Amino acid sequence: MIVENPVIRGFSPDPSLLKVGEDYYIATSTFEWFPGVAIYHSKDLVNWELSDYALKNDTWMDLSGIDTSCGIWAPNLTYDKGRFYLLYTIVYTNHHWYKDTWNYMTSAPSVHGPWTEPVALNRSGFDPSLFHDDDGRNYLVNMVMGHHPDETHRFDGIDVQEINEETGELYGKPVRVFTGSKFGFTEGPNIFKHNGEYYLFCAAGGTESGHAEIVARSKNLFGPYEETEKSLFLT
Repeated sequence: MIVENPVIRGFSPDPSLLKVGEDYYIATSTFEWFPGVAIYHSKDLVNWELSDYALKNDTWMDLSGIDTSCGIWAPNLTYDKGRFYLLYTIVYTNHHWYKDTWNYMTSAPSVHGPWTEPVALNRSGFDPSLFHDDDGRNYLVNMVMGHHPDETHRFDGIDVQEINEETGELYGKPVRVFTGSKFGFTEGPNIFKHNGEYYLFCAAGGTESGHAEIVARSKNLFGPYEETEKSLFLT
């Protein structure tokens, strides 16, 4: 099969890729546009079609008065025990960096819904993701904004906190598992488990030149995570 990139053309930023059975799904950011969070479907990773939007109830998301390029950021789509889970951020301003934005979670038996009314999780940065461990416990993973007068220090780390995937209730205190990369500003954290080890994938270096994807590994969910010497530069 010949693959011609891009497989999804046009405005499809921040893809979150998920495989359920023989089906592949990608959820993408929609920023200030409505409806929110576009979900694409494919059987072969090559041919994609727009399947549906997750956030179609305008009473669930107030996007009035937001800055350009804000709105719905970096959705995270996962699947566990017969349900799809969607986490996302609503960002209201880019004019300053003291922005502890609201992170939300909703779930559904199908990407076509019905999606539950979103519940607010926390306000400690953006790019939340959900990690389903193989022992049945679930964890919220998100970056934390730095509250410092020096705007060059805008990132404090990656936190992990146990979560009830049915209610969104958070248990205990968040654990700082990663304090950053040599590549700079670190965001978009996702944790995967393979052969008993945990892999933390993050974007780093900002969204302009020098943007990179980094990988860190640990034998324990809560670290310490060791970053690889080489990371994949995307630009």
